Amino acid sequence: MEAKQLGLILTIILLVSLRINNVIVKGDTGEPYIELTPHKSGVIVNNLLGHGTTLTIHCHSKDDDLGRHYIGDGGKYEFVFGTSFWQNTLFYCYLQYPGAPRVRFDLFNQHRDNCKRCVWNVERDGLHGHTHVNVWGREMIFWKWP
Repeated sequence: MEAKQLGLILTIILLVSLRINNVIVKGDTGEPYIELTPHKSGVIVNNLLGHGTTLTIHCHSKDDDLGRHYIGDGGKYEFVFGTSFWQNTLFYCYLQYPGAPRVRFDLFNQHRDNCKRCVWNVERDGLHGHTHVNVWGREMIFWKWP
């Protein structure tokens, strides 16, 4: 086999593998590793409202409606999904609890979030979460209730 043909074949294999999945990613520890399956992420929402308050959550993406869920005080709701090669996966959710307005929040935005397991704590003052691990530790996000 000529060097030109071998180079073309290797280039095609590389392009196909990059198209199918994220070959090199960073885990929650920040250490690079090789991932041979499509990238998956998960979201966990913890109800830390206290006082027996139930949180209502209804999440959507462009393609999926995850339905309405009720999270009891101290409970959690979680889901796992595949992320896009094009880095445009978005899950937005409507959240509400008694006495508070219904709000919309981007619970997972692939441009912002670089986590395989994104954790959000819903508290009376707002949503507390982290998006990814950087050299200083976890980058925190706080979103205040309106």
